[in-house]
Amino acid sequence: MSDRPNILMIMSDEHDPAVMGCYGDSIVQTPHMDRLAEEGIVFDAAYTTSPLCAPARASFTAVQYVSRCGVWTNDCQLPSDDYPSLPHALNAVGYECWLGGKMHFAGAHRYGFRDVYPGANDWDGESLLNYLDDGNSEWRDIAVSEYYAHNIASGMAMIRQGPWKYVYHARFDEVHGPERELYNLEEDAGEFNNLANDPAQADRIAQLHALLARELRRDPEDAEAQSRADLAKGY
Repeated sequence: MSDRPNILMIMSDEHDPAVMGCYGDSIVQTPHMDRLAEEGIVFDAAYTTSPLCAPARASFTAVQYVSRCGVWTNDCQLPSDDYPSLPHALNAVGYECWLGGKMHFAGAHRYGFRDVYPGANDWDGESLLNYLDDGNSEWRDIAVSEYYAHNIASGMAMIRQGPWKYVYHARFDEVHGPERELYNLEEDAGEFNNLANDPAQADRIAQLHALLARELRRDPEDAEAQSRADLAKGY
C-alpha cells in the first residue's frame, strides 16, 4: 500500500466548525485539527445528508441519500452487512477500512469496516475519481440534506445551490402542508427572510424543487410516503 495514500475520515456529531482554531476561534486549541486543515482540504460549504447522527453516518457509508438507503431514524439500519458501501469498495482495491469510535450501526453490521475497538445512507459501482477531478462537475455546487425522524409532523428535504437554499416540508395530511422556505444566504445568512411566498421567486422555487427531486430520484412527497411505510412496518 506504499503507493497509495492513507485516508483519515473524522466525523463528529453536532460539531460547529467555528469551534476550531483553523476557523478563527481564538480560545479553543485544536492544533491537530488545524494541521489537518492546513495540509488537507477544508469544505467550507458542505452539508450533512441528515442532521440526525445514525442516518448521516449510514448515508455517508452507503454513499446514498437517506431516502435512497432507507435509514430514516436512529432506529433504522442498512438492509444487510454486504450492502454496497464505500468501505466495501475500498477493501476491493486493497485498502483495509477500520472504524474507531461510535458509528451507531445496529447489531453486528459494519458494512465493510473492521472495528478498532470491537463492541464500542448514489454510489452504484462507478469510480468517483472522474467526479472529484472534474472542476466543472455539478456536484460541487449542490448540497442535499433530509430529515424524516422524530419530533416533526412530516419530513423535510433541503437543497443548496450557490447562494440559494430551498427547503420543502412534506404534507402532514390532506389539510396541512406542504410548506416551503427559500433563502438567499449571501444577503440573509441568518435565514430570517423567507422568500418562498414572493411571486418573483416562483420560477426559482420550481427549478430548485425539480433539481431536488432529480437528486433524490423521486419527489420529496414520495420519499415521505416511503418513510412512513417503512417506519410503520419496522426493522
